[in-house]
Amino acid sequence: MSRDFTLSPGSGFAKADRSPFEEIQKDSDRIAKTEMVPPILESLAGPAAILNENRQVVYANRAMIEVARAANLQGILGFRLGELLGCDMVNDSLGGCGTNRECRKCGAINAVLASIDGRAVTNQATIEIERAGLERLMHFTVAATPLTREDRHYALIVLSEIDVR
Repeated sequence: MSRDFTLSPGSGFAKADRSPFEEIQKDSDRIAKTEMVPPILESLAGPAAILNENRQVVYANRAMIEVARAANLQGILGFRLGELLGCDMVNDSLGGCGTNRECRKCGAINAVLASIDGRAVTNQATIEIERAGLERLMHFTVAATPLTREDRHYALIVLSEIDVR
């Protein structure tokens, strides 16, 4: 995963703009200092993250860090959901997760965008994941809830994998 957060090419769907890493770090510190948020996120069984208005991770629980195969929170700050999960569409778009025209069909990005727009949404999503040369489909429910802290707007994302046999 690359941390070239200055890149903001055109997009086939959601805006490609990214926040500078210094701003992401400030958002992360702001969330970490919110008394109840970190323990609540850690109490969740599944992966959870808080995203900024540019859909970038500013805080996440241990389960999300593990899904992303990172050592710690610092290792995933600034990335988008599909980038963490290894979504195959990310490789086909210059702007990263959510910027490919095919992303219009993704339940995850649509839930994230609705939440950033102030609506709580739960969607189903299926993404093709490619990691270490292996591909598989991941089916999950994504619950997205808007959050506001110190006049900043965020989206709380909680993932639950669906077992389809």
